[in-house]
Amino acid sequence: MPRLPVAAALALLFLTACSRTMDDSDIKQNPHPKQAYDITVTLRDAPGPFDSVRGEMAFEVENHECVPQDPFSGARKVPTYYPAFELRPAGDGTYRGTVYLDLLRDSDYFGLGRCRWHFTGLLASFQAYGVRFVGTMTDEDVRSGEPTTQFFAKKLFRPSDIEDFGVNGVPMSDYVRAHPDDFFSMTLIAKERRHGSSLE
Repeated sequence: MPRLPVAAALALLFLTACSRTMDDSDIKQNPHPKQAYDITVTLRDAPGPFDSVRGEMAFEVENHECVPQDPFSGARKVPTYYPAFELRPAGDGTYRGTVYLDLLRDSDYFGLGRCRWHFTGLLASFQAYGVRFVGTMTDEDVRSGEPTTQFFAKKLFRPSDIEDFGVNGVPMSDYVRAHPDDFFSMTLIAKERRHGSSLE
């Protein structure tokens, strides 16, 4: 699957990002964002209930020249931001929420010109026994309206020796296909919200 490296990198960004070139409080949000996408996450054959559910969006400044260079290395620490969005249970292993691709307001944060925020993707994180099962969608996945399905080994649904252990979903493979009872699935799909419509 060509999306796997991108999805894996996106999940890694979510799970490890900690540095910022600005405080989160400095980031401005649009008061009336319009680019809404309703997200549906469906779990199949999960071996038990989850302790918590969390959705996160990913944004990055796309025009790096608006960010100052480090005086020693010359590198630019490009701002990123990961706001949460609610995933609400909708019955039968389904959760729903809404993301806004234009949630953040472009602004001149550093006196070097307007920084343009770009939505890069989202994740859905389901936690049980300290283990987080993380499904991802890239910007392209969200805009396409096509579902993405990722698989998780059921044997990981147990207490872990590692605190806050994250597990990224994998695509369908010959092994998953040959051992369907050993895995549960997470399917994510996005639907653009037209003017006047709302999430059911």
